[in-house]
Amino acid sequence: MRQNRYVRPAALLLYMLLIFAASSLQQNQFPNPKIFHYDKLIHLTEYTLFGLVASWAFLREADRRLTRRAWLVIGFGWLYGISDELHQYFVPSRQMDVFDFTADAIGVFIGVVIFIWLLRRRNLSEG
Repeated sequence: MRQNRYVRPAALLLYMLLIFAASSLQQNQFPNPKIFHYDKLIHLTEYTLFGLVASWAFLREADRRLTRRAWLVIGFGWLYGISDELHQYFVPSRQMDVFDFTADAIGVFIGVVIFIWLLRRRNLSEG
């Protein structure tokens, strides 16, 4: 059964809204502040998932244009990471942090690389 072409982008949009909602919380509204000693690891994980979901939404085939499209997905993720940090500037008790963005950017890159590896692996097993 063929998926509706809007399902994957809708999943990405929902994930982006989840990130936005989490970024809108004030520092004292987080459920367990003890886990936030690992702030950069949380950013890395959050944006690795972003890279995976964005790749799932926009990278369908391992063809000769895959690299160009992958860089577009990475750029999109980086722009979203920047907008997320800018958004936090306006949230009381939160701040912009270049190191958070760095973790976001690395996470997006890792997510896209994992997705491409899985996509090529699937294509090799089918071919």
